Amino acid sequence: MRDLILPTARFSPVQRIHANQKVILFDVMDTLVADPFFRGFHADLFGFSSVKQLFEVKDQQSFLAFESGAITEDEHFATYFCDRRPVDGAK
Repeated sequence: MRDLILPTARFSPVQRIHANQKVILFDVMDTLVADPFFRGFHADLFGFSSVKQLFEVKDQQSFLAFESGAITEDEHFATYFCDRRPVDGAK
């Protein structure tokens, strides 16, 4: 029986499931759980007046690489902005 490795950039250790097991994922953001990203994240953490303003300077490739497990959280913080300004990951 072959194991599958589920990519997890945020949590470790990596979770393993057997190939014959079924996994159901639920997206509960903005239904059961308030998504902080669109509720002031841009202003509270970075001082931008809108999400649009944040997206103008945010490196989208860094986010995609982080979410797919290609880079670590520390690498994501180091490449969060296109101009590579520092990000305090502890916030």
